[in-house]
Amino acid sequence: MGRSIYFSDKELQAVRDTCSEWSQMMSEGDEQSYNCIEERLDEGLGSAMKKMYTGLNGERVYKDY
Repeated sequence: MGRSIYFSDKELQAVRDTCSEWSQMMSEGDEQSYNCIEERLDEGLGSAMKKMYTGLNGERVYKDY
């Protein structure tokens, strides 16, 4: 079911930055955009982001997902 994919620190930082920017833009948009980000976070994006932030300051932002 799962598989291991290895990223460099630079690649992970780029993905973290992009996801954070997308989340912020979507949550500041209209109601439909806000609902979209909530659904994505609940469906696994939140836990994926927490895993990518493990050991970094951003980890606490995603602790509820």
